[in-house]
Amino acid sequence: MKASWRFRAFRLQVCVVVAMVWATGNAQSADFLTWGELPELPNSLGVAGPFAGVHGDALIVAGGANFPKPVWETDKQWVADVFVLVGQDGGGPETWVSAQALSRRIAYGASVSTSDGVVCMGGNNGRETFADVQLLQWDPEQNRVQVSSYPSLPEPCAFGSATLLGETIYLAGGQAGQELSSAMNNFWALDLSHKENPDQFRWRRLTAWPGDSR
Repeated sequence: MKASWRFRAFRLQVCVVVAMVWATGNAQSADFLTWGELPELPNSLGVAGPFAGVHGDALIVAGGANFPKPVWETDKQWVADVFVLVGQDGGGPETWVSAQALSRRIAYGASVSTSDGVVCMGGNNGRETFADVQLLQWDPEQNRVQVSSYPSLPEPCAFGSATLLGETIYLAGGQAGQELSSAMNNFWALDLSHKENPDQFRWRRLTAWPGDSR
């Protein structure tokens, strides 16, 4: 057992060294990463676990949770606020605008950016976990976020991780309820190329990772 852990530690060290060498070499050849600071959210408390993504030239941040002040004397609250970061005409600085609120207070779902908008999956409100999936689209002409429904997840899910590969969204892991004991062993996929075909536009259950739920 000790030898196994030593091997894993050695393998991790090798991976870190290789990554550092790769990053150093690329940094010398080109400035491929530049950090900048965006304007602060209009919500002075900030939010944890919001849905977030990009549609067109707009950054959408929706929902989330925080602790009202005084922080150590209040319970966590969930919010339904939607904020959109957009550029000004003429190339002025980016500014946040408030959009219409979500239909419920929600946080800790998964979200991915697609060409059609930001797909928001699952989430909870501190009491209930949801399977709903929604598409958020920024309409610059009407200066508002349009919300439409996508097929629901096979089960309620919060704290999951999602990504977009090609035209397919993959979602793995999460919790079906509020307790850690509700952690799931799940791997689901939604093929966006079928969105015009209701019979095929639905989540598929794929073979999950081996081992315990996460």
